[in-house]
Amino acid sequence: MKKSLIIVGGGGQCKVILDCLVPESYDEVFIEDPYVKSSTLYGLTVIQAKDNFDCQNTEYVVAIGDNFLRSQIVTRLRAQLPGVKFATIIHPNAYVAETASLGSGTVVCAGSIIGAYAKVGHHVIINTSCSVDHDTRLENYCSIGPNATLGGNVSIGERSVVAISATISHGISVTDSVIIGACSLVLSDINENLSIWMGVPALRKRKRRIDETYL
Repeated sequence: MKKSLIIVGGGGQCKVILDCLVPESYDEVFIEDPYVKSSTLYGLTVIQAKDNFDCQNTEYVVAIGDNFLRSQIVTRLRAQLPGVKFATIIHPNAYVAETASLGSGTVVCAGSIIGAYAKVGHHVIINTSCSVDHDTRLENYCSIGPNATLGGNVSIGERSVVAISATISHGISVTDSVIIGACSLVLSDINENLSIWMGVPALRKRKRRIDETYL
């Protein structure tokens, strides 16, 4: 029986996931995206949500960079497909410590390092060349931007964003749905949900909406 992967979303994050895939991991790879009108994309067959697949031999990964939208799509898939399985994708050139754990649906991109005893939740995006140090905890649906650095014992809440080249110092806790701006330096805990922080050191800029675009 063939093992299949369905990538939900055909944009930039889909390209990243395709770059992460080890060719022999799946017999077939498809893209599901209602906004793509052609039958192929990046050399792969485009399918629609109504197409039927054997859930026992099919895994999904949601290729959507926006954390809130990614969580909504995962919720939809679980409702439509009871027993749906989500793939954990790790680039061959990433390093994940043996004592670290990764949740289903999570993507670890090229050059990233996941340190000892780190715990990464479900449907997390760890972009290119990130450093996630020992005992750090990343909650579901958060995302870590390219070249971001997280010290040891850091905690990042659900759906929060650590943007490109931001640095989170050791032992810092960031709550849910926070945005840490690019190149920012976080030196103290952030306890306000739905807030935006930027600068060196990072300072609160304002509140944010749940549906506010940040990419």
